Amino acid sequence: PPGAGAPVPPPAMLPADLLAKLDPRVLINRVATLQQEVERLPLTLHELDRREEVIKDQLKKLQEMAIPKETYTLIDKDQEVVAQKARAVGARSAYEFKKNAGDANAPDVLNAKAIWDAAERRWAELRDEKVKTYDGLKRLESARALAAQGTELVAQKQRAQEQLDAAKLLLDKYTKQLAELPLPEKGGGQQGLGVEKPGYTPALSETDATDSIYRQLVQQFHLKSLEMMTPDRVHILQGASAPTQRDSKKQIIGTAFAALMGFALVGLCAIGYETVSRRVCGLADVKGAVPCPVVGVIPDAPANDAAKVAAANESVDKLRAYVSQTWLGRGATAVAVTSAVGDEGKAFVAFGLASSLAQSGYKTLLVDFDLREPVLHTFAAVPNLTGTCEALRGDADPRAAVQLLPSGLHLLPAGQWSDEARRAATGERLDALLAKLKEPYDCVVIHGHALLNAAETVEVTRRCEAVLVCAKYRETVVPLLKSAAERTGAMEIPFAGVVYVGSTEQEALC
Repeated sequence: PPGAGAPVPPPAMLPADLLAKLDPRVLINRVATLQQEVERLPLTLHELDRREEVIKDQLKKLQEMAIPKETYTLIDKDQEVVAQKARAVGARSAYEFKKNAGDANAPDVLNAKAIWDAAERRWAELRDEKVKTYDGLKRLESARALAAQGTELVAQKQRAQEQLDAAKLLLDKYTKQLAELPLPEKGGGQQGLGVEKPGYTPALSETDATDSIYRQLVQQFHLKSLEMMTPDRVHILQGASAPTQRDSKKQIIGTAFAALMGFALVGLCAIGYETVSRRVCGLADVKGAVPCPVVGVIPDAPANDAAKVAAANESVDKLRAYVSQTWLGRGATAVAVTSAVGDEGKAFVAFGLASSLAQSGYKTLLVDFDLREPVLHTFAAVPNLTGTCEALRGDADPRAAVQLLPSGLHLLPAGQWSDEARRAATGERLDALLAKLKEPYDCVVIHGHALLNAAETVEVTRRCEAVLVCAKYRETVVPLLKSAAERTGAMEIPFAGVVYVGSTEQEALC
């Protein structure tokens, strides 16, 4: 026997088979539990099969799905696609110019037609290739996510099937054990490990259940009696006031009034913002803000609408006709294109006007004087390695940096920006550069920085005989446009005008 204070070992656990023989209810409960598992797991397997079929259908639809339009729209903004499209447009312009200028079957015209066709094919091939690559990557990502879900479903099906097989085996085993148990003897008992346990009978089980219910009722009775005899834990300090009766009509009126006040407040804020910003909303706003005439009105032209693009090109040709007849015909040779602030369409107007002048027979040079944010080289799809900045610093000959485009237009890019070039854009060095650029050309179109943002734009603009100030729909602020026009008037430039970009088709007819 263990000594005093020695730990008492825990009682040994009874084996499952012996426990089932001592109390058949344990075996009955196990059989019932396994039957529930056998009935539940096939439903789970069926649900997993259905989800697997859904994933297969999604993979099939993903494979057969057409390429969405949003992919084409996104690829159309790719730099390589935009550059190749610009080359195709330039090749087409060169072909049309040569075709209209002479014999349509001349070798030069046919060669230009072949160059245009090759550029168009290359643009289409490049666009299709990028669309397929981008769309394939998107589909591959979606397919990988679906495949991961399918793999997880397969693993769940395997686990459920294994559980079902194991439950069936155990159910057969315990069912046989239950059938082999001897019937209980009336009033008898079973001996087991020194523990006297009465035999199991239905009547005994019913008696035990009745006693258990009676004990619970007696326990609840005594607990409730003890709770009622206990003094109150919460004391009322002051009685609550009676709630007032709700007036539904007043609530509805108040809610409606609050909603109207909210809408009115939002409307007043929007009106106040528009009043403070005062952005250009139409041609009338431009005409009322500037004293100089509106010489060009260019409608909005989405890239995917050929009719609107043609209308915009026609408006650019109308601007070219006005500039050539009214300004160039009176001796002007340098035309500056600027705006009040940035992103108001001045690069589009400068490139379009210069290209139209070149195609109409003028020997035209387009100079990118937006030294800080140059963009004209992207319109022409040429590199921006050497240009205006190097000419101002004296690092390169400006004529050697000029590039000839297929449309016949000569382009001088902005070059590599530096603070030294900004300081050189004034005085005699700027006069000498402009004089050297004007010598071999009929017209020089200068694309400058925003007039109110950079000092060099004022220096360049006042050395030109004509200036175009660009204003764009919903981008140009009316007070800033007025300030730019007043600053242009103070320079005493012989010719000045405003170009409105983004107008409606009716306004473009004016």
